[in-house]
Amino acid sequence: MRLLVVRTDEGKQRLAAHMAEGNRDGILNAPVTIVAAADPAFHRHFKTLAPFREGAEEQFEAMGDAREGMARTSALIQVGYLIVGLRAAGLAVGPKAGFDAAALDADLFAENGWKSLLVITAGVPAAEDAHRPRQARLDFDTVAEVI
Repeated sequence: MRLLVVRTDEGKQRLAAHMAEGNRDGILNAPVTIVAAADPAFHRHFKTLAPFREGAEEQFEAMGDAREGMARTSALIQVGYLIVGLRAAGLAVGPKAGFDAAALDADLFAENGWKSLLVITAGVPAAEDAHRPRQARLDFDTVAEVI
């Protein structure tokens, strides 16, 4: 997982331009927004992170699309932990998938080749009466099968 932390007004404006209309105000008003991304070139860090894996960088370089899929899956798992951690720290967290990923990547990740996965707003929770009450959730039998 790679993170772009957006805190400045200029950064918020730049990011908001890629968001779906309904998500723009949230980006502009959030104290901090994080763009969580995958790094398709993660294998280039093996010499630092896993020096015992001799030849791994070359092995993964040849994997192409499979390596990109691995980067995406691993980063998405880490994004889940990030959200849980932010919430455990007492922050309000707003994951947003409504954005033009290709345009965002071309604008903000052209230099590093990262691929955006999710935009996450974070800040101090609003007053309890500032939002609608939490809505109903589907029951277990609706979302799961046991065989």
